Amino acid sequence: MQASIYESLSKEHPDVTYYKREDISLILSKGLAQTCREKPRNPIEYFATWLQEYSQVQKAAKEQTDEAKTVGDLREEHNQHLQAVAAEDAEKQKVTDAKQAANDLFWKQLSESEDPNDNLEGLAQYIHNNVGSTGVYIG
Repeated sequence: MQASIYESLSKEHPDVTYYKREDISLILSKGLAQTCREKPRNPIEYFATWLQEYSQVQKAAKEQTDEAKTVGDLREEHNQHLQAVAAEDAEKQKVTDAKQAANDLFWKQLSESEDPNDNLEGLAQYIHNNVGSTGVYIG
């Protein structure tokens, strides 16, 4: 009989185990320490109010952290979008520059040529590239 009494006394109640959790015990310790420092007339009411305020502060801090994370994610997404747009613009500029270089080369060859008929194939290509025609009749 004494062994069963000893076992039941040595077993920790589930509520005690719950209160011993680090996240719970830390909050309770802070609240009780604040209550002891303040020495209010009604310590139970003070402690209950402190717990409610602590809960509200923690919720606000979590919301602020979540909002900051959301803002950070949106900024990162926006920066990636800007980089993609910049890469597209750079690629378009390369294509435009290459097209302009080809046009400048055509005009240079045309101006240096003694016979414009030597550049008919280049003219057809120039018209195709700049006007979009698929065929040119030169006659």
